[in-house]
Amino acid sequence: MKLSLSSALAIAAISGGALFFAGAPKAHANLLVNGGFETGDFTGWTQGGNTGFTGVQGNFSGVNPEEGNDQAFFGPVGSTGFITQTFADTAGQSYEVSLWMYNFGGTPSSFNASLDSTSFVNLTDSSAQPYTNYTLQFTGTGSDTVTITARQDPSYWLVDNVQVNQVSGVPEPSTWAMMILGFVGLGFLAYRRKHKLTLSAA
Repeated sequence: MKLSLSSALAIAAISGGALFFAGAPKAHANLLVNGGFETGDFTGWTQGGNTGFTGVQGNFSGVNPEEGNDQAFFGPVGSTGFITQTFADTAGQSYEVSLWMYNFGGTPSSFNASLDSTSFVNLTDSSAQPYTNYTLQFTGTGSDTVTITARQDPSYWLVDNVQVNQVSGVPEPSTWAMMILGFVGLGFLAYRRKHKLTLSAA
């Protein structure tokens, strides 16, 4: 539907000077179930391998969750354990997978986070580090899998706020047109208000 300038101005007036743009990019929900482990366990995830010294809790040895009330901890000794989750997406669409990871340090240890067969975190015997964000952009295939694999003989890894989100595209031409009309409308309203104040003062 085409919108005339006068209509845009009317909308601006009705909304008190704020225009809402249909078709503008919106925030997308996390495609993962329980990515922040806020259920207090691994609901939504499949757990396997060495599951010793692995679980979910709030504050862990003085470290608070990166977000929310809970975080996952991984401390398998002698071999690796993992959690994995497969999710549905749209083939050809752009997405970003991200997580926050904390390392208490120590050897032997290893940590790997991957999207399908592509690793976006791969650490071995690494030094201690505070919560750090790791991300990877990818193209959806219709069904993709996030896997986190860890071993930490002397201490622990912490993981929180694992997300898969759609990457917003560039607004369509019609959206840009609406935005331009909105700015014109706001400018016109500001001019009218200033002009009215000037006349009143006179």
